[in-house]
Amino acid sequence: MSSEQENIDVIKAFADQIKDSDLLSIVIEGDDDLLVYNEFEDIYDLNDPMVSVLPVGGRNTVLGIFDLLKDTPHLNKAIFIVDQDTWVINGIDPQYIHERIICTHGYSFENDIFIAGNLKEKMCLRNNEVYSSELPVLLTWYALELDRLENGKPLKRLRMDPEHLFNRVSEFTTPDPDQNLPVEKIQDLKEKYPKLMRGKTLLRFYIRIMIKRDGFSKAYTTKATIENVCEKKGENLKRIFNQVDSLISI
Repeated sequence: MSSEQENIDVIKAFADQIKDSDLLSIVIEGDDDLLVYNEFEDIYDLNDPMVSVLPVGGRNTVLGIFDLLKDTPHLNKAIFIVDQDTWVINGIDPQYIHERIICTHGYSFENDIFIAGNLKEKMCLRNNEVYSSELPVLLTWYALELDRLENGKPLKRLRMDPEHLFNRVSEFTTPDPDQNLPVEKIQDLKEKYPKLMRGKTLLRFYIRIMIKRDGFSKAYTTKATIENVCEKKGENLKRIFNQVDSLISI
């Protein structure tokens, strides 16, 4: 069986599960998202119908389930939460602009965590020397990748851990032979990177900066950072929770 057929079968199985369930399914991308969205099961514990948070293994799977249900009455049994991903750069695909699809404010939920937790300010305050020296490298790499994306060229590595980047700086911050350094894009990202940069990379960069201090080598983790910020949420995460509440209350 081809991987494409396996993906189709997975999507169909989840769609059938939603159809057959007596629960309202909040469909999310993966297990990492549970750190933010699992709270829905507690909020609506006594709701009728009760709510189930359903991680399905990826954004394409979430959207595939929506595609199967969108022209059926079963669509009202599901709410879909997805990361914007590259939509944050190119705009949301019109076929997925729908009241039952809720998108993050930034590239992913990790960006909304980064913004809500004022993590940029914390890096500046607590380790500004390292932050100021390493941020330009991160922005140059990402600007080059966005330039390739926008011009339909092959990406080198959009999904990359900062540790890998900083071990091979020259390789990932040098333009391709037919590419100019996107100076304006780099300048734009200086202000907008909390929203536009891939969220997982962004949080790992935050951890890298925060532990590069004497005595802090094990003091920060991505999971703990997400959990700490989720206690207060911030306006972007609150919007998602409010949109879910509005749909459940209909």
